[in-house]
Amino acid sequence: MLDGIRKAANNWLGRAVLIVIMGFLILSFAIWGIGDMLRTQGTTSVATVGKVDIGAETFRRTYTTALEDVSTRLRRRLTNEEARTFGLDRQVLARLVSEAALDQQTEKFGLNLSNDEVVRLTMAEPGFKGSNGQFDRARFYEVLRQNGLSEAGFFAEQKRSMLRRELAAGIASEIPPSQALVDAAYRYVSEERTVAYFTLLPASLGTLPEPSEAELKEFYEGRKGEFRAPEYRKVVVLSALPQDLGIDLTVTEDDLRRTYDRALAAGQMGTPAKRQVQQVLFPNEADAVAAALKLGSGLSFDALLAERNVKPADADLGFKTKREFADPAVGEAAFSTPEGQVSRPVKTGFGYALLKVNKIDPGTEIPFETAKASLMATATADKQRSDPRVLARLDEIQKKIDEAKIAGKSLTDAAPSAGLKTVTIDAINAAGNGKDGNKIAVPGGDETLKGIFQSDIGLDNEAIHLKQGGLVWFEIAGVDPSRERSFDEAKAEVLARFKADELTKKLAARAGELVKRLDAGEDIATVAASVSAEVKDAKVTRQNGGDLGATGVAQAFGIAVGKAASAAQAGATGRIVLLVKSAKATPLDPASALGGQFRKQLGEQTAEDLVTEYVQRLQTSLGTTINQKAFQSAVGGNTGG
Repeated sequence: MLDGIRKAANNWLGRAVLIVIMGFLILSFAIWGIGDMLRTQGTTSVATVGKVDIGAETFRRTYTTALEDVSTRLRRRLTNEEARTFGLDRQVLARLVSEAALDQQTEKFGLNLSNDEVVRLTMAEPGFKGSNGQFDRARFYEVLRQNGLSEAGFFAEQKRSMLRRELAAGIASEIPPSQALVDAAYRYVSEERTVAYFTLLPASLGTLPEPSEAELKEFYEGRKGEFRAPEYRKVVVLSALPQDLGIDLTVTEDDLRRTYDRALAAGQMGTPAKRQVQQVLFPNEADAVAAALKLGSGLSFDALLAERNVKPADADLGFKTKREFADPAVGEAAFSTPEGQVSRPVKTGFGYALLKVNKIDPGTEIPFETAKASLMATATADKQRSDPRVLARLDEIQKKIDEAKIAGKSLTDAAPSAGLKTVTIDAINAAGNGKDGNKIAVPGGDETLKGIFQSDIGLDNEAIHLKQGGLVWFEIAGVDPSRERSFDEAKAEVLARFKADELTKKLAARAGELVKRLDAGEDIATVAASVSAEVKDAKVTRQNGGDLGATGVAQAFGIAVGKAASAAQAGATGRIVLLVKSAKATPLDPASALGGQFRKQLGEQTAEDLVTEYVQRLQTSLGTTINQKAFQSAVGGNTGG
């Protein structure tokens, strides 16, 4: 949720800053291409940007959080090796380098926000509001606790993030693209191609011969690293989970309502209702009542604005959901006033106000009663994580375990003092599997597993404060290191991989022969019949390839009309053979709503590119170096060239 708060803006500027801050590959490439990046001085900094050092611990903490976030989205534990293969380590470093460069530039330009303004904007965030629509201090501190942040640290980062957005706003406004660019871009994205295709199935190849022992050994020798046995660890785990503490955590109607309100604010319960409102302020209630009487006597709201010397644009509060109004009283009045009508005088933080509701969007919110059943699991988890009785009991348990550990006791000996028992896992790998290949249930799940493989024998590990509530301690009792398996040990896996590779090669070769026949002018129905396949037609665009999949549609748009190609079939073992029959692009009417929207989007993309280019140049001018040795050490191994 904190990442969502930091992103804040959902408009073009927010996306532009997101590109900069999250360090997409183009930015990462730019960083790693700077000439003096390979310096390996013996410091604890993984990078230096101008006068700012990015410490190894800062990088490691940010990288660990990113690894955890990706694992959560994938719904499986991503190993360190996989993350580095995907370039996650470089993307995290790119993000930190970009932030350091932008922070120095905001300082140079003297950009600033008062602490009061940062607090005000934070308190207006929907994620920190309770069921009454107001800032919930308990919810705020719970989020900080879950993310391991202090209040001062959180607000300092909030302020830096807001200033980066201010800087981006100053350098990148929407740039109107030329009509020639608009036309070319629209032709590209709107082009539709008609494709005839069929699927070449493995059965068309007949039965493939079994490989000889010599072939398997040669295959194994060329890929030994792919058949290594993973590292396994023996670990002692002690857990104190909310559901195991004997505390009644029955979910009440109020608990469900709070969960519903948070889901509604996050857009998870449909599209929230909105109101477009104009506001005129008065210094006291008497003046507001007098103005309301004038409106009741026939004075128009526009005339009232003119009388108060308020421009209509200045009176416009925007098109907002109830929770987006900074003042809850204004939100209540806006949502209780009919469309086209003016509210009664409303007491706000800035005096008394009259509100005119110009437009109502009823939204598509899922009613609470309808959503209630589906919210039970989330509400239960929330209660387990934040119930005061649970938190008090966990604090008591942690004190007893910590006292026992200070006295030199092992987890097994310390557990009885808190009324708990340890669990010993004899062998588990980084993917959470035992030596039999089956998944092992680890108290605390992936959070505990991550800690286990970031620690080592003999290290005193702090308690893990689980995001879903509860505490976990662990001790590494033994390590069975990763090792190279012999051919005999890996033979079954080698055989399966060999057959899969051979099948892929032969399908590609056979498909290539069929493509040549099509390019020579042979009818596609005849070619398909030769492999017992059925021809189908499809209309595809670059954004929607249908059954062709991403690879197939890329091939379809990479060749001329009348030509053929083949592509691997997504999620299957077959291969698609296709022939492009025709292509057309719909012209864009510049005066249409679509034309205006497309031009706007293209302008936004141009602005995003400008921000990216600005940050790249800023990094170069400030001077950016990467300490390869420290970087590799921080991510636990060689990152590659």
